[in-house]
Amino acid sequence: MAIGAEQVLTLPDADAALVRQLVDAAESSVADPSAGRLLCCIGGCGGAGASVLAAGLALTAARELRRPTLLVDLDPFGGGLDLTLGGEAAGGLRWPELGATTGRVSAASLRAALPTVAGVSVLSTARERPEEIAEESARAVLAAARRAGEIVVVDLPRSPTAAARAAVSDADRVLLVVPARVRACAAAASCAAALRGWTDRTELVVRCSPRSTLDADAIARSLDLPLAGSIRSESGLLTLLDRGEPPIRRGRGQLAALCRHLLADVPARHGRRYESDAA
Repeated sequence: MAIGAEQVLTLPDADAALVRQLVDAAESSVADPSAGRLLCCIGGCGGAGASVLAAGLALTAARELRRPTLLVDLDPFGGGLDLTLGGEAAGGLRWPELGATTGRVSAASLRAALPTVAGVSVLSTARERPEEIAEESARAVLAAARRAGEIVVVDLPRSPTAAARAAVSDADRVLLVVPARVRACAAAASCAAALRGWTDRTELVVRCSPRSTLDADAIARSLDLPLAGSIRSESGLLTLLDRGEPPIRRGRGQLAALCRHLLADVPARHGRRYESDAA
C-alpha cells in the first residue's frame, strides 16, 4: 500500500501471471492498444467476395494507413487466404502449427513467425491439412494483435464455428458481403439472423454487377442492416487473382476506394512505413 502496488506476485507460483505482465508492459511501450481495430468479413452466400474484401482491407491498412496489419483466415475449407494475396509460397507458420496456442501470446513473436505478403502478416489455413480452428487459439491470436494496436482483419467461414463466434463477438465491425441477386439475398437473411445472436455491429456491403436489378439500399432495408458501402464488379479482378497477384496493387479501382471508405475512421500511422519498420 505504501508504494501503490496494484498487486503482489509470489514466485514461483505466480510465474505465469508475471509473464503476462511483462508481455503487456513490453508491447504497451511500443504500441497504442486503443488504436487497434478488429474487422470481420463474411459472405452472405458462397462466392460473395468476402475473402477478397478482407484481403483488400488488410492491404489498404498496411499500405495507405501504414499500420501493422494482421489478416486472419478462420475458414479451414476456404482454400487458404494466403492464396488470395498471392503468398502461398511465403515462408512462415499456418494454423496447423499454431493449433495448440492458448493463453497470452506476444504480438511481436507472432508477427515474426507468420508469412508477410505486401506488408501484411497473414495467418492462413493450410490446404493440405484443413482442420477446425480452436476457439482458444483464435482468441489468443486476436487478443495479441489488438493489444499491440494492430489492424486485424478476419475472413470468417459461413459455418457457425466457435472460433468465428469469438471473433464476431469482439469485432468493431462485421461486414456481411452480399451479391445483388435475389437468391443471394435470401441466403444472406439467414446469415444476418445468426449474426444478430452474436453482435449488433453487423453492416452490409453489396456487390453489384452490370446486370443487377436490385438496389443496394433496398437490400439493406430488406435485411434490416445499415449499408456500409457497395461496389460494382471490377473488370479484370478475377484474372488478377488467378495470376496470383493481390487484389489491390496500385490503390486504384472500386475495391480500393471501398476499402478506404471502410477504414476512414482508422487513424494513419505517422513516420516511416510499417514495411520498412519490419525490415
